[in-house]
Amino acid sequence: MVRKLEELGHFPKLISPQFIRPFVKSNKNDFVDAEAICEAASRPSMRFVRPRMESQQAMRALHRVRKSLVQDKVKTINQMHAFLLEFGISVPRGATVISRLSTILEDSSLPQYLSQLLLKLQQHYHYLVEQIKELESQLKRKLDEDEVGQCLLSHSLCRNANCKYYFN
Repeated sequence: MVRKLEELGHFPKLISPQFIRPFVKSNKNDFVDAEAICEAASRPSMRFVRPRMESQQAMRALHRVRKSLVQDKVKTINQMHAFLLEFGISVPRGATVISRLSTILEDSSLPQYLSQLLLKLQQHYHYLVEQIKELESQLKRKLDEDEVGQCLLSHSLCRNANCKYYFN
């Protein structure tokens, strides 16, 4: 939107939402938000944010979709696990339920429609894994093309980072 406004000759300024919060006086609605934005923008010490480039926005969208797919994958596994637990079948947590599903369905006397549902969830899980792999390969290709990304990867901390030394 900022780029479109700039094309029309305007000079839009973006304010980060974290800088607006202190100026919100009551419950959230459009009028109160607009009042808080006007109040914050009128302050001489207000820090404005640079708009993202199109490539940055596209990369952010790619990361958000990947994150959503990973959450869906976890949700699918948890759902399958819960359905099996409801019928007294205990399977270790995680993706084990996917790998053992055919054995579980053979050994148990689950209703036919539940077995079919679990198989559909297994197919959905495999679809999600495939989509995640595809997005990760796109991210890898973009990283290989990006000079800044290559510069960051060239530092030894990025390659051999051991997270156990970083306490939060």
